[in-house]
Amino acid sequence: MSTYPTTPTGQHAGYPMAAAPTKPGTLWAALVVTVLAGLSAVAYGVITLAGGVELAREIGAKAVSIVTGESVEAILAEGGSFLEAATTVAQGTLEVRAYLLIVPGALLLLFGLLMGKASTAVRVLATIAAAFTLLFGGIVGLDSEAATTIMSISSWVAALGAVACIPLMWLSPNGRYAKALKQQA
Repeated sequence: MSTYPTTPTGQHAGYPMAAAPTKPGTLWAALVVTVLAGLSAVAYGVITLAGGVELAREIGAKAVSIVTGESVEAILAEGGSFLEAATTVAQGTLEVRAYLLIVPGALLLLFGLLMGKASTAVRVLATIAAAFTLLFGGIVGLDSEAATTIMSISSWVAALGAVACIPLMWLSPNGRYAKALKQQA
């Protein structure tokens, strides 16, 4: 004699099909905030890469003006090797910052779009990407000297969106929804 039940349990002939679980509002909120944070981080990177040369030239001129004591306008008008060297360094720094936000932002965007079934693995990966987006978005957002207004706004939206999406992903209705989907499959 077996201790296991011999009759099937769950969905079979004679029992009605269980209703499909509905996606909770907390999961929708997590999806929207995660995708918004990812898009904002990627937008920061694209804006920085697209307008980086002119911004790097301005940053380089500010750096040279600190060293030489001349005005920024005079340095931009004259040019020179100091300005070119400072511009090259500033452009390299801006490119690194752009990629520091593009990579975790793109991953956050990807995992946000994959979060529809509230899978634990996707939520863990999205949390890791959000942590890096928060870190780099905060660092970039704090440097107001090397950013335009739109760059500052997009980096802060990415950082604050990452702060908001982490707890939203792990609210209990999302876990219950994921368990219900797993049981139904």
